[in-house]
Amino acid sequence: MTEENDATTIPPPESEASSSKTETTVVEDDAQKDQPDGDDVEDTNLEDLEAEMKKLEEEERKLAAQEAALDQAMEKTQSNVPVDEKSVYIGNVDYSTKPEQLKNHFKSCGSIERVTILVNKYTGRPKGFAYVDIRLFL
Repeated sequence: MTEENDATTIPPPESEASSSKTETTVVEDDAQKDQPDGDDVEDTNLEDLEAEMKKLEEEERKLAAQEAALDQAMEKTQSNVPVDEKSVYIGNVDYSTKPEQLKNHFKSCGSIERVTILVNKYTGRPKGFAYVDIRLFL
């Protein structure tokens, strides 16, 4: 008798598996309902990408215009002569000479942009020569 009672009270394992599969299927169906169709997603992404491309192209045009304006401004402010051609080497400079003295001495040659008296990096004493950057009067 006890054998019959045990057999009737235990549910078969297949019924548990089938009920959980049904629930999982329902959940998957609900998740699929919330997602748009593949074509809708592609259309939305394509439209977003096209809008982004238009923005980037417009920004590129603006930057190109700014770059052209800067190039024109740079051409107006820069002379065509390289810096090395404007720099003059001055030798046998007295060790006590100051940059202002060299600037006053060479001001009749043109506009003095810079005077560089080279010094020993360890002692700080002048080396006895200098460079003067001159914008010549032509």
